[in-house]
Amino acid sequence: MDQDRSRTFKMFAWITASLLLTAEVVGAGPLGDAAKSGDADLVVELLGQGVNVDEADNFGTALHWAAINGHTEVVTLLASGGADLGVKSEMLGTPLHAAATRKKATAIAVLLEYGAEVDALDKEDRTPLHIAVKNGDVVSVNLLIAAGADVNFSRVGPG
Repeated sequence: MDQDRSRTFKMFAWITASLLLTAEVVGAGPLGDAAKSGDADLVVELLGQGVNVDEADNFGTALHWAAINGHTEVVTLLASGGADLGVKSEMLGTPLHAAATRKKATAIAVLLEYGAEVDALDKEDRTPLHIAVKNGDVVSVNLLIAAGADVNFSRVGPG
């Protein structure tokens, strides 16, 4: 009986992994795809067609995708095109958190230039500064502090 459960569990794990590996992220649409790949020309075209700049998938908006991948030209286009700089993704927090997660200091600089909230909190009550410090990203830490990040902010959430 235990061997059957083990086989069933392994089969379930294999099917789940297969689905996760082949699943397409839905919802971000062409703008999210263009932001992921850093295709600034396509972003300009899509914004000109009036696509929803804040449409999200299960990861975040196009701005999250551009920020986490360090596509600063696309971050600039989206921010100047009216993207919500404070929109929170369940996984990443704001686009500023996303950029801090991957040490994308140039994206952080652009987001701050357009007015991103420097002390925004993610679901774990972390600010972008917490993430940059944890990642040892001195350049981003300095940018965030220069933008007014609260260096004395005490998190109340886990880890």
